[in-house]
Amino acid sequence: RSEKVQFMVISGDILDGAIRDHGTIQFLLNELGVLAQTIPVYLIRGNHDALNTAGTGMIWPVNVFELAGDQPTTLIVPGIPVAIHGQSFKERATQENLVRGYPAAVENHFNIGILHTSLAGLDATHDRYAPPSVDELVGKGYHYWALGHIHKREIIRGGSPWIVYPGNIQGRSVRETGPRGCAIVRVDSTLNASAQFVDLDEVRFHEVEVDLTGVDSIDHWGDKLRDSVKHLP
Repeated sequence: RSEKVQFMVISGDILDGAIRDHGTIQFLLNELGVLAQTIPVYLIRGNHDALNTAGTGMIWPVNVFELAGDQPTTLIVPGIPVAIHGQSFKERATQENLVRGYPAAVENHFNIGILHTSLAGLDATHDRYAPPSVDELVGKGYHYWALGHIHKREIIRGGSPWIVYPGNIQGRSVRETGPRGCAIVRVDSTLNASAQFVDLDEVRFHEVEVDLTGVDSIDHWGDKLRDSVKHLP
């Protein structure tokens, strides 16, 4: 509320495969519904929640708009000059470069492309899905690209357009260390934007080196470990 958010964008993987825990899904729907009076939500499907794997019959709250998987969709945010372009994954292993079919930018609007992807040439640790190049994203003429799939936050390009991976909002294992959260994007009257990361994680993993030099007894390992982690945030 303090940020006065006008809308939310989710770039895929809001679900993780077939729905097994309906309690979790109900919690998600309830929380999205809390935003219904003031904040619309625009989302696409990624490789974990592609339309052929998860929640195809999902009934979203009235403020949630899921972009189609058969072709790119453009939606205009009510009341403000913002155009959102995106396409959901129909299948988990979507290899097609979807960006090539994204529509032209809407004139006099702040144009946002939402895409689930591993950009060509970046982060070989993630599976390759819908991989455009940075030049292809720039060439669409949008102002901002909200990217999903890569769990680590990273600003690929800091303006004209912004190309941003906000990462996931919660580390999923000890391998995903450090703060996790979202990007708050602010746009001025000239359509210039800025992006600021905001931490949202409830549990945070850290990698810590413990110096055991001179420790000759297992009884003292615990003291060293506690000394190493007590100053962590």
